[in-house]
Amino acid sequence: MQCKRCGQCCLNTEMLLSEDDIKRLESLGYSRKEFTVEKQGFIFLKNINGHCFFLNPETMKCKIYDHRPTGCKFYPIIYSIREKTCLVDEDCPMSHTVTGNEIKKHCKEIEIFIKKLIEEAKSRRKLLRS
Repeated sequence: MQCKRCGQCCLNTEMLLSEDDIKRLESLGYSRKEFTVEKQGFIFLKNINGHCFFLNPETMKCKIYDHRPTGCKFYPIIYSIREKTCLVDEDCPMSHTVTGNEIKKHCKEIEIFIKKLIEEAKSRRKLLRS
């Protein structure tokens, strides 16, 4: 896959975060409340003015690229819950550069990551009920 670092993937993001992602970003000096939004136990990257909290809108560059969330590292390979498989997000201008081998290679990792996110959300919902 090739990335031209255009920032398209950072616009109106719905990127899920794991606790490991959050801890990594907090270690950079950010507060969880600054960059996250919780919905039904899942934690998402916060959008500000239609873009990811970490996107510099002037340069269209990620402020934390070397420490970016796990889902951002896999992008534009995404998991479709409806189809129960990994796909390439066609909104990415470089989606045509993703090979079948790359999808196959990363899909297992993405499935493991999704299971982790679901377990973390279940735990958060349990805590809210108690």
